[in-house]
Amino acid sequence: MSELEGFFGEDGAAGRQLENYRLRPQQLEMAHAVSSAISERKHLIVEAGTGVGKSLGYLVPAVLTAIPQGRRVLVSTQTLSLQDQLIQKDIPWLQSVISGGFRAEVAKGRSNYVAPRRLEAAMQGATDASVEPETAEQLRQILHSLRQRGAEGTKQEIFPTPAYDIWEQVQSEHGNCLGRACGHFDDDCPYHAARRRLQDADIIVVNHSLYLADLVLRSKGAKILPDHDIAIFDEAHSLEAVALEHFGARLTKRMVRLLLMRLHRRHKGLGFLQYVNRADEARRLCGEVEDAADVFFEGVSQFCVGPRGIREIADENQIQDCLTPVLRDLAAEMSDLKLDCGSQEQETEFQSYITRVDGMVEALQTILRPSAEARTVHWAESRMRGAAVSIQSKPLKVSETLKELLFDRVGTVILTSATLATGRQGGLDFFARSIGGTESEKLQLGSPFEYEKNVRLRVPTWLNEPSNDEDYEQRCANAVLGYLEHSQGGAFILFTSYDFMNRIRDRIAQRLEDLGFPIFVQGEEMPRAMMIREFQKSNNSVLFGTDSFWQGVDVKGDKLRLVIIARLPFSVPTAPLQKARARLVEEEGGKAFRDLALPEAIIRFKQGFGRLIRTETDSGTVVVLDTRIRNKFYGRAFLDAIPRVPIIED
Repeated sequence: MSELEGFFGEDGAAGRQLENYRLRPQQLEMAHAVSSAISERKHLIVEAGTGVGKSLGYLVPAVLTAIPQGRRVLVSTQTLSLQDQLIQKDIPWLQSVISGGFRAEVAKGRSNYVAPRRLEAAMQGATDASVEPETAEQLRQILHSLRQRGAEGTKQEIFPTPAYDIWEQVQSEHGNCLGRACGHFDDDCPYHAARRRLQDADIIVVNHSLYLADLVLRSKGAKILPDHDIAIFDEAHSLEAVALEHFGARLTKRMVRLLLMRLHRRHKGLGFLQYVNRADEARRLCGEVEDAADVFFEGVSQFCVGPRGIREIADENQIQDCLTPVLRDLAAEMSDLKLDCGSQEQETEFQSYITRVDGMVEALQTILRPSAEARTVHWAESRMRGAAVSIQSKPLKVSETLKELLFDRVGTVILTSATLATGRQGGLDFFARSIGGTESEKLQLGSPFEYEKNVRLRVPTWLNEPSNDEDYEQRCANAVLGYLEHSQGGAFILFTSYDFMNRIRDRIAQRLEDLGFPIFVQGEEMPRAMMIREFQKSNNSVLFGTDSFWQGVDVKGDKLRLVIIARLPFSVPTAPLQKARARLVEEEGGKAFRDLALPEAIIRFKQGFGRLIRTETDSGTVVVLDTRIRNKFYGRAFLDAIPRVPIIED
């Protein structure tokens, strides 16, 4: 404890090394709580408001408390930006100011690494006259990057980024690895070199998806990550959503097409099977799979016909499965070819493809045959006029699985984020239940920023409650335009629906263009990171966003001075997952609105509200177009969950 006081004190390491450093009591309180949890091998949930400095709030006690005891720490994040901040900025700085030293590494998923053996094979195949020059050039670029001094052999080091189908030919894969039988294993295999570095690390930074994959493998006697008994989850608000995705099943038309592109491109004569002897039947079956996939996913699209393009799969007879039989035929044919392929390398390639085809069959069987006993929900989606078609299933809850695989097996689990609580005090119970951490210690820390001074929350009460009629839509567009003209842009407009977002954009786009405000709209091909970079190039940009823009997006300074929240972010109650989870809450004696819909919406609202203030000097306005925040009994719960700010009714 005295070490923590010394580090964070005005005359400590932080004060001496950081310009304009000022002690934040919330950060020191968090560090004490994390240190105690590590020492006493307890679990801890901490909501640390914006500006607390939670990264150092958990890293410093981890270094001072865990590492001297010889205990390894894994830090898991959701976004790449935070992962980069930890491994490139926060941790190197700590290594420079804390005596004794410690080693830190970042763990990436296996598919991020190039496999030298597979790259060699792809380069040899690129000499074929039928291979496009662009493909050969990209393979040469990958080889060039791999040979650079200090290169780790990752996709992120290659510029420009290789095309998806080309990278898949050369990436490291579990099913395609020869292990010690590979000539590159000891000397120049990037993936295995990275694994060896992890074994020597005191702190390992990972992402939530990779960590969850490791949890599942450990339950089966295998593992990806080194052993550890301290796990820290930053951006923990997203852990449940990642777990729901990870523990479910999903199959899309694109997934089938990408596999077939690697095996055999029917009209171009390219792919793995092109260079396999006696593979005529396998190539023919690839064509049958392609045709069957077109028919199957067209059937899925027809099944989903409706305004939302989404429909629950209630029994196994609702969607005709013409895809499973031909996939099984393809797997059987490739199994026969594998027996006579003549080389270990080709046998490994065959097994990798067979495993992927078998995985698709398993997904089809799981999703198209729902079982009430399994406590899962199954549905089909057809988005973007049928261009994105999928079937999927998810568990109704992940709390029991996470309790068994995580909280019962890892000595200390620490979960932190700026948005975990559903109220100012005692509001962490909902989050704790959702992820199986009900026995954790809990701590809520407010923000050190002066929200009352720097933020105004405005509600245009003349709008009335949200509805789907034309009059409301026009009034909403008028309100958005009025606030944008007053702020002169510099705004995020956050929606809960793509359709509503696009309709509002269509109504005001011409006026914004006349005003000279650059417009950025989510879903129009530009990647999220590029949208943010372009947004910051102008002082009056306007960004229309949904889903991912409610969280994990930082724009500091006066480039962003207005956040408009179109509607309180309640999940669609008729969506299959939400509907099934609500039904389960009622069956267990709860109230679906009170115990599920409302707390979920409050946390998401906090995330949207939090986009505005990212530094101590930021200021601006949050506008909530949804008058239910003032008129409904539950509106007070949303206001109680955010920092106290002046509320102005327009």
